[in-house]
Amino acid sequence: MPKKRIGRLALGLAMGMFLFATGACTSDSPVPSTAARSTTDSETPETQPSTPPSSSTNPIATLNPTAAPDPTATPNPTATPDPTIDPDADAASPPHRIRSVAYDSGMSDIGFPSGSRSVRGWGVVAAPTDVAGPLPVAVVLHGAHSFCAVEGRGRTWPCPPGTEIAHQQGLTYLVEALAKRGFLAIAPGLNAEFADRAPSSEITLGLIDRELRNLLDPSAEITRAFGGDLPSYDPSRLVLVGHSRGGSTAVELARSIGSESGGLRRWKVNGLVLLEPNADTVDPSLLPDIPTVVVIGTCDGDTGVDGAQFVTRAFTTRRASPVALAMVRGATHNGTNAGLLEEAMLPGRPACGTGERLKPEEQRVTFADLVPDAARQFVGPTVNQRFRLFDPLRPADDLQAGLRIVHIDPTAQRTTLLPRFGRPVTATPGLVPVWCPAGRFSASAIAGTEQCHRLEQTDLVGVPAGLALRWDQPGAAIVLAAPQTTPQTTPQTTPQNTERPATVRDGTSFMLVVRLLPDPIDERLGGGPVVIALNGLLRSGSVWNAEIVLPVSAVGDVPDSPFPAKRGALLWSERRLALTGPLAALTLTVTSPRAGSVLLVGAEVVTVSP
Repeated sequence: MPKKRIGRLALGLAMGMFLFATGACTSDSPVPSTAARSTTDSETPETQPSTPPSSSTNPIATLNPTAAPDPTATPNPTATPDPTIDPDADAASPPHRIRSVAYDSGMSDIGFPSGSRSVRGWGVVAAPTDVAGPLPVAVVLHGAHSFCAVEGRGRTWPCPPGTEIAHQQGLTYLVEALAKRGFLAIAPGLNAEFADRAPSSEITLGLIDRELRNLLDPSAEITRAFGGDLPSYDPSRLVLVGHSRGGSTAVELARSIGSESGGLRRWKVNGLVLLEPNADTVDPSLLPDIPTVVVIGTCDGDTGVDGAQFVTRAFTTRRASPVALAMVRGATHNGTNAGLLEEAMLPGRPACGTGERLKPEEQRVTFADLVPDAARQFVGPTVNQRFRLFDPLRPADDLQAGLRIVHIDPTAQRTTLLPRFGRPVTATPGLVPVWCPAGRFSASAIAGTEQCHRLEQTDLVGVPAGLALRWDQPGAAIVLAAPQTTPQTTPQTTPQNTERPATVRDGTSFMLVVRLLPDPIDERLGGGPVVIALNGLLRSGSVWNAEIVLPVSAVGDVPDSPFPAKRGALLWSERRLALTGPLAALTLTVTSPRAGSVLLVGAEVVTVSP
């Protein structure tokens, strides 16, 4: 499938719609090969991962992750950062020539606060061969899949000799794609860490600390396998990429790296790319305040839509950094890792049958461009001012067929138009508003929320809080007044619908952001679409008008369900519309002829400073 650019992203996609939320990754993998892998070229080969030969000893002595920083790892403060890492450069520019190798230094002990653990030092490392550095670093973390290639014992630990599965090699294509874009990239094997009962973040932190130190040691297996000295790297420019359980582990690591109490104190995490992350092992509200991109697939049969909670929780947390959600139509969970078997699809998922969803190799082509583009943005100088990866000034959430976007701006730029959660909303007699809390719940558990349809909307992406609006005839409307209170700049956790306007400076431009989801449970909508007129009263006294057309998401029936539950990726439409000035009030009026209902996830004015 040929590559296509989405702005500055590449996307090779087939159409598909659906997500189903389940638990953590448990998909089995094929028996690994025993051949080591090494490439030196400018094209990323699509191969199955392999298991390198095991070494019986580790040439590096046991390292304490909380020991004093290695001074050799600190770049020269007068050195110029790698000029090839330019976030404004065209992503289609020629890639770097790279070398990519698998390494295995065997088992060795690492000390932790909870005790010593035996950890295997194996993985994949890739770096450009045509630039000296210091380079930014990308660490790619695989998920918690079956550990052993033994029938019926895939999740046991330790594995019988020669049966451990090298899941990190299934992400070699991402490591190489990052290296081609100027990163020193490494994917460590994490089976032992995920199998251990101790906190995986603690063990993984120690392992990564050791492996990154070994990159500077010419006697270490990781550098010997590379065939010589690796380029120097810059600890102040680190990006974490995680798939599935590796995504939630990346969130935990980002909260520890750089802290006084953890290892890697000299490092700074610049951003996170979470690929179909598991949201069960870490509270999504604990996402650190750094730029983050979360990617989910409409045909994910494992973690489903749950990973989007890392984005929707950002609505309720004051942040200085942006967050973006990318939903890839037809993408599956296991298609992200080249070493996993394709997962089975549950019935009722639209466009997720055999031959309809993305082929795994097509999905990896997409991710091999999306991930490096995000990583380059994170190490740029102006990411918080202008999150260029997903242009915040676009008019709609569809960048191109196959990819939908949600972009949450820094809190200081946002002024919500919704009142505080639970407060009355001004509406015409023909419209019934009902507040819906975040999460999944039944009307019997929370009285008065029948209109929210939370259990019936099986796959509401990120299960955000919002305002359910039901109407019987055209002309129904609600009025939202902009707050007049003084803005506060101190970061803090606050309820949704915080009444604080963004700071306005000379030359500031404004845009209205509305997020609405037509309710597919409401059969009165038919096939849609829903048309809503927006009428804004500006503080200058002038009037602003626009119209938005909302599609009704494709869904399928959940078989044998006692209530009308639907399966399908239910992601609200995000519309970003330019304003000529700050709003004093906004009226949303239904103009389409059908009766129906929508979920209003958010309405806010975003300021864009010059």
